[in-house]
Amino acid sequence: MVVNASPNPANIFLPAPNEPFSLANMKTAGTFQTSDPVFLGFYSHVPSIISPTAKQIRCGFWAEANALQGHRDTYYVGAAWSADYTPVIWTHAAILLQQMMA
Repeated sequence: MVVNASPNPANIFLPAPNEPFSLANMKTAGTFQTSDPVFLGFYSHVPSIISPTAKQIRCGFWAEANALQGHRDTYYVGAAWSADYTPVIWTHAAILLQQMMA
């Protein structure tokens, strides 16, 4: 769980301070037997959406990107491959799973 210890109203993607479902609150309440988390690394994932230029698209950007699907048994899903909207991402993942099982 990510806890926003220094809230910035401009960043809507982090939970508010003292989130009721934080690990610390669950540990205190005895909900789960937990230990303090250890963060091994923290990196930016920006940008999360691929934005090829019109010329790159005309030159086959998406055909080349989609050709990577299944290469070395690796499949790609998420906002970089479909709209940044959860139902679309899950639909895309379901389609890939059907293709993998065919």
